[in-house]
Amino acid sequence: MSKVSYYDEGQAQSAMAVVAKWLAKDRDLKVVYHDGTAVDADIFRKVIRIPRLACSGGLTEETLWLLRHQCDHEGGHIADTRLAKEDYPPPGALFECWNAIEDRRMERKQGEKYPGAKAAHEFARDYHNRKIAKAMADGEIDAPLWEALVAMAFQSEGTPPRWRLGAKAKKYFDAAYGTFCEWKGLKSAEGSLKLARRVYDILKDVHEQEQQEQQQEQQPRPQGGESQEQPQQGGTNDFEDEPDEQEEQQGSGGSDDQEDEEGDENSAGSDDSAGSDDSEEDDENSSENSAGSDDGDSGDSEGSEEGDENSGDSEEDGDEDGEGDEDDSDDEGEGGGSDDSEEDDENSSENSAGSDDDSEQESGASDDAEHGAEQGDPSDGDDSESDDSDYEPDDGGPKGGEGDEDDGETPEERAERLAEELDAESEAKSLKEYEDEDVALALGELDPEDAEYLSRKDLDEHRVVEGDDADMEVFQANREEVAAGVAAMVRAMQQALRARMRCRKMGAQRSGRIDMRRLTHVAKNLSKEVFYRTRKGEKLDTAVEIIIDESASMRGEKCMAVRLVAIAVAEALAQLGVPFEITGTTTKHFGGDGGIPPLDGLDRTNPMVYNHYKTFDQPWRRVRHAIARTGAHKHNVDGEAVEHCARRLLARPEARRIVLSLSDGLPEAGQGNDLKMGDNIVRTCERARAAGVEVYGFGVATEAPEAYYGAEHFVHLPAGKLDVEFARGFASILTEGRMSFGKR
Repeated sequence: MSKVSYYDEGQAQSAMAVVAKWLAKDRDLKVVYHDGTAVDADIFRKVIRIPRLACSGGLTEETLWLLRHQCDHEGGHIADTRLAKEDYPPPGALFECWNAIEDRRMERKQGEKYPGAKAAHEFARDYHNRKIAKAMADGEIDAPLWEALVAMAFQSEGTPPRWRLGAKAKKYFDAAYGTFCEWKGLKSAEGSLKLARRVYDILKDVHEQEQQEQQQEQQPRPQGGESQEQPQQGGTNDFEDEPDEQEEQQGSGGSDDQEDEEGDENSAGSDDSAGSDDSEEDDENSSENSAGSDDGDSGDSEGSEEGDENSGDSEEDGDEDGEGDEDDSDDEGEGGGSDDSEEDDENSSENSAGSDDDSEQESGASDDAEHGAEQGDPSDGDDSESDDSDYEPDDGGPKGGEGDEDDGETPEERAERLAEELDAESEAKSLKEYEDEDVALALGELDPEDAEYLSRKDLDEHRVVEGDDADMEVFQANREEVAAGVAAMVRAMQQALRARMRCRKMGAQRSGRIDMRRLTHVAKNLSKEVFYRTRKGEKLDTAVEIIIDESASMRGEKCMAVRLVAIAVAEALAQLGVPFEITGTTTKHFGGDGGIPPLDGLDRTNPMVYNHYKTFDQPWRRVRHAIARTGAHKHNVDGEAVEHCARRLLARPEARRIVLSLSDGLPEAGQGNDLKMGDNIVRTCERARAAGVEVYGFGVATEAPEAYYGAEHFVHLPAGKLDVEFARGFASILTEGRMSFGKR
């Protein structure tokens, strides 16, 4: 027998194997059962704690898959996440980055070695995708960083998120996804930590940029800010001194440039264009407006000094425009004239660019922004140029307000604040918590009768049986013994199926295809039913599981009788094209031999052994000689064997699913709780039938199993006798779905 992983083609092992076999075998760890509802692990002590109720029957398939995934996941961390305890990141955003990356790396490595674990991880990923999508739709999640990390984890595994990412989460995703995907080339937990720090730095930069943009959008707009742009657009000026400006324009004789025709109150050109005594006053008012509410103003009212101050603003804010320097060379007085007109034009152009300079002052984090015009610190301009290209700058509101809330913050304080803000964005319900809630709910709703029987399934073994040439000789001899019975069985089933599988022509219909032979009925006015229809035959859409009891009591004639029945049924099913499996079951230890683990609150800890003689994907002709290795070994646990096979059938696409259990009596595991095991068979059969699986018991030389399977679902097989009546009875089961046998 080969102990290779069951279902090597990549399908999962039965979800009933709550913990994969390798957890306690291939990996040096300990499994402990407790009375709670959650699966947890101590990675450093190599211990997995599993709820006792997880070993119960009656659990849904989803619950079993979640339990399987949790155990595989925690076991994978114990095996492959080799990181010193002191090297673990503290709880927060960095830890979430590392955990998301390490989970992907570990699960990928684990799935490459264990196909069952890979299937469990894929199931959990789809489960979490659905759960989070619903939570997002209900507005239950407000953690952009956590949301982005989960989306990156799903997408990197080829599973697009089922929800629309929030605005900030989308920015995180777009910025960091390419770096996040580098986990596919990692080989250790240390590599995951290094990559996590890089992803964390990217997310931190995005968060800081987003924060600065929000602060800039919240800056108050200065008074008159709109009127600065309106004159350039040819609009009207709403400034309260508009009549005076109109008079000044008339006195100037229209010597102003086109940009100053509307008399912008923020432009100094309108003041200098007139030669009246009011020019100085207007010039002073205009110069105040040209500086806006900029705190860099030195308080001088003369035009030439204003020009120098405006030029200083441009130099301080790192403005690349050189017009300000050229203007200063011509501004030597405050009088009017043509020189003043040029000054007006230049000041007007400075005001047009002034909003950019003022915005740069606001976006910078300098402590000396209040004195910027006279300080002229170039470092302020460098700090302020990072984010001024994506927003419309404000025109210099009062300093010391919302834009300067970071004043006095040291780099260490800033880093600490950003870390706290990112940690807050990573605070959300973990993926495991979603699983724990549903598992706890399922275990809490468990039928008390089902919870009375708890078995340890993590030590169960699945063996794929492989035959040799000697087995082929034994098989050929056994097949000759049942050849007559097989022929009778196949004839009976073919006869029963012939009428149902054959296509039939139904004539004398009022619609359908024209029946040319009945056109004379229309001519003679005898009937108008001259059409026919074709009814397709019914297919035998059925899958079958055959269970062979291989306990010690199945020695001698019983063992041979069961083998012959299995061969006869398998040969008939193969000829009819019905998919089937053959599985023998026993236990690993005899009761009292000292090898059985202690019960520890459970009802069965003696490991079960599943000998798979044929699986659904194996052709019968290729593996049929392996059945010659059936034998009598130790104990039998029929209830759990039926449950395992019923779950296998429920995963099949066929409409009908049938379990045939060949045994000789009461189940036991050598641990003194045979009555509980008998009750468990009854409950298992009831659950399987309620789920759509037909379960039949075949008693070999005994009628004892009838008490567990029910009289209407039981067939008695005298030892060494495979007669025509048995063949007809089996044909009735396969074709009709009901028994037609009375008690012998």
